[in-house]
Amino acid sequence: MEQSAFFSLGPDEQVTLAAILAIFLSKGLNADQLGILGNFLLGIGQNLLIIQAVVSSQPEADPPCLASTCQDTAKTLAELRKEVEVLKVKVAKLEG
Repeated sequence: MEQSAFFSLGPDEQVTLAAILAIFLSKGLNADQLGILGNFLLGIGQNLLIIQAVVSSQPEADPPCLASTCQDTAKTLAELRKEVEVLKVKVAKLEG
């Protein structure tokens, strides 16, 4: 699997990126909305850690991929890549 630029960032760069994203995502949200979004993101993080723990405890093997699941995943991945590109443009504007 090709390593994305995110995984090659150093710790200082990741903290900076996290701060920029937090500021960007918090714009226009009230206290309740900030709490909901923060807890949602924490939930994602917790689920990722659970998946990582399960994956690391099992022998290395590629999971079976149903055609429809792979297509849905590929579509979702493509959409996420587009959103990341939009965020990159917005961050670049903030920096410039």
